[in-house]
Formats: sequence, structure tokens, C-alpha cells
Amino acid sequence: MKRIPLLEELYIIDIEGEWDANSKDNIEFFKTFSVPETLQRYGIVLGSENFSPYYYFFLNKDFHIHGRTLLLNHFDISNVVIKGLAKKAKHLFVGNIDGGAKNMIPDIFEIEGGGLNELNMLDIRDSAEMKCLIDTPSHSSELVTLFSKLHTLKLERMENLKAICHCFLPANGSFGNLENLDLSDCPRLTLLFTYAVARNLVKLKILEISSCDELKHIFEEGKHPYFYSPSIPTTTVNF
Repeated sequence: MKRIPLLEELYIIDIEGEWDANSKDNIEFFKTFSVPETLQRYGIVLGSENFSPYYYFFLNKDFHIHGRTLLLNHFDISNVVIKGLAKKAKHLFVGNIDGGAKNMIPDIFEIEGGGLNELNMLDIRDSAEMKCLIDTPSHSSELVTLFSKLHTLKLERMENLKAICHCFLPANGSFGNLENLDLSDCPRLTLLFTYAVARNLVKLKILEISSCDELKHIFEEGKHPYFYSPSIPTTTVNF
């Protein structure tokens, strides 16, 4: 990449979908991987077989029009280049997050300047260390809008996930465009959102929950839990 300093588009796609993050060649590749500052559009898809049913989407001839897509079945948060591409992505699919992060924000991405506000679609799976998506402490002075453009969120096989969001105060506009929320195989999940965040979900149309045996309520306000909202057109809960 250093030989193409003005590169604006980059596409790396594992056609077979069987990319092995632990192979010696792939480990060495990412140690030296870099992208120029001029890069505007990219599609990096490595290990798509683990992200069915998106597999054929990545083979579509019009894949490039989506702008910035990153899919990795192994996401090492210590890799600064990959982490930078993830932060700018519009479509982000990551599995097996490695590096000790307990949450997406702020452990992986900082809050300053907004959090992942370019994302349209987020899929996280097979990441046992993650306990929640957002965890802003009670003393935080950096409460800003998070995930403002996100329309699809899928969390699957998250062994220790307990909540989507732990926020002390409302983050106005956060998740304001979320339309589809899909949660499956999260055995320790007990709470999705606090009421302060849930009231921003004005566009939520589809909520699907399966194999989340410890889920007690979708959102809560103080001591008052709410499990079902009639404002959501499609709500499917399977235990």
C-alpha cells in the first residue's frame, strides 16, 4: 500500500469466506498492513462464512456502492490500522473481538466527537469478553450522541453480554435511526436499554430476541421494567 500513496478505493474480499485469522501468513499480513490517508472507500471482507446470511451480499457486483465496509471474523483491537477502518465504516461486522475490551465504547472507541456515528449496520458475534455495547460512567462529562445513523444492530453468541447500553444520562439522538434489532444466544443478557435511551428508539420496527434466557425486561425506568412496547410493529421473543 505504501507504493500507492494516493489510493482512494480498496477491496479485499475472501471469496471462499474461510479466512483463517490465526494462520502465519495472515498474522504477518496484518502486522505490515497499512492504508494511505487518501483512502475514501473500502470493502474488506475476511471470514464472511461466519456471517450468514450476509455472505452473498459481499459477492454482489454492486458491493462497492456501499462505500465503507469492514468484516473480520477475528478483530484484534490492538491493530491501529484496522481499528481506524472500523471507526470510519458504514457497515461493520466483527467476530471474536480480541484485546480485553468489555464494551465497544469507550474500551475500543473513544467517546470524544461522537461514537461511530457513520455506522448504518453493526453486527457483533462470538465475543465472550464483551459485557455491553456502551458503558458511560456516572461521572462522565462526555455524554454525546452515539450511533446516530445506525439502522440495523445484530448481536449473536455473546456469552457474557449483560446489556446493550449502560448510560448514566440520556444521549439525545443516540440510536435515533435504529429500525432493526436482532439478539440471539446471549445467555446472560438481562437488560437492553435504560428508559432514557429507549425513548430515542422512535424508528424501531423490528425487534427479534431468541435464546436470551436471562432477559428480564427490554427497558426500564427506575424500578419499573417494561417488557413489550406496542409502538414496535414486529416484536418476536423466543426463549
